[in-house]
Amino acid sequence: MGNSPGSTIDTIVVLHSWSPSSWCHRLKKFFNNQSRFSLNTEEMSTETTVKASNWRLVEVGRVVLVNKGQYKGKLATIVEIIDHKRVSFRLRERRERERVCVCALVDGPTTGVPRQSISLAHVVLTPLTYSVPRGARTATVAKKFTAAGVSEKWAQSSWAKKIAQRETRRGLSDFDRFKVLVLKKQQRFAVKKALAKA
Repeated sequence: MGNSPGSTIDTIVVLHSWSPSSWCHRLKKFFNNQSRFSLNTEEMSTETTVKASNWRLVEVGRVVLVNKGQYKGKLATIVEIIDHKRVSFRLRERRERERVCVCALVDGPTTGVPRQSISLAHVVLTPLTYSVPRGARTATVAKKFTAAGVSEKWAQSSWAKKIAQRETRRGLSDFDRFKVLVLKKQQRFAVKKALAKA
């Protein structure tokens, strides 16, 4: 970023050098320009299409991937939203629930994640959801989880495949890494040879 005209730094300096009366004048001029804000009602229609968002919402039945702590890399389901920052897998006692104030409840009976409250910073929302009642018991969550085939859907996703590939590469020995290097070299040579012929 240099001091060239129009750069962000120069613009900020110019904005701060304006006087308050200059600001007011510019704002009045901007809002008095009716051509910018005119609406043509003849072109507007009463039929509008509302598209659903592609956002992954924090909701009951959303499958999450735990990315921190003891259960890192395991799936769980949001069972109850305790508050806007945390979710709960399953709370063990009522006293614990009173002590935890900013959380949601998650449960992963088939994946080995016990019912507990967890911070939303420690989970990643996956695109997978299934129907589960609010505050459902562990047995209900387990039954619905297997009936929806969440584990199979997760295993087929590219996200899970990338994680598995990363774990496989992390577990390679030095000799295995060398073999991968040689195979990649052979692949590059074969591609170059094929392109040279074409």
